[in-house]
Amino acid sequence: MRGALVITLLMLTGREVLAQGLEFAVARFASHSSHTLYAGYQVGPGLLFGGVLQNPRSAYREALFGVGRAFGQSGRAVTVGVAAATTSAGNYAQLYVLPSIGVGALSVDATITAQAAFAGGPAELYLSPATATAPVGSLLRVGATWAYAGTFGRSGEHALGPTVSAEIPGGALGVHVLRGLGDRPHEVWLTARVTP
Repeated sequence: MRGALVITLLMLTGREVLAQGLEFAVARFASHSSHTLYAGYQVGPGLLFGGVLQNPRSAYREALFGVGRAFGQSGRAVTVGVAAATTSAGNYAQLYVLPSIGVGALSVDATITAQAAFAGGPAELYLSPATATAPVGSLLRVGATWAYAGTFGRSGEHALGPTVSAEIPGGALGVHVLRGLGDRPHEVWLTARVTP
């Protein structure tokens, strides 16, 4: 907790600290893996974010809170954050890296999470997800989504499949049909994103 406070103070040093409001809210319903809900609030130049995860098929639960900051500009940006998470499997320190790249009409966005238990043990890596899309008409985007879950130094589980998203006022709705590779099961994700 002390580390999060130090990072927050470093991000906000020399700036007037005023809450600037909701930056994003993202929800995902998954037919096999965890359902998720994340939200982030802009505070000065920094970002406060939180999230909850639940997998009713495995009884896994997680709640997290973190701080971060965005670097770059629209089309070439990355958001970096650190968080503390309490889960049904233990307590974790987490590092989030969210690159967002636009190349012509193609958009590539990813959520990369590395985590390690406070009690020790192997570090884990998640790509949940990486998505590349291009516009089809004025409201639809189509492309592909890749998801990965694994432990550093060991092989992981992959899933890959098509994605369709529809732009709506203030956000987007998406459908991702993921084919599991190896032992990972197939699944469908339904997503909703709000970006005021």
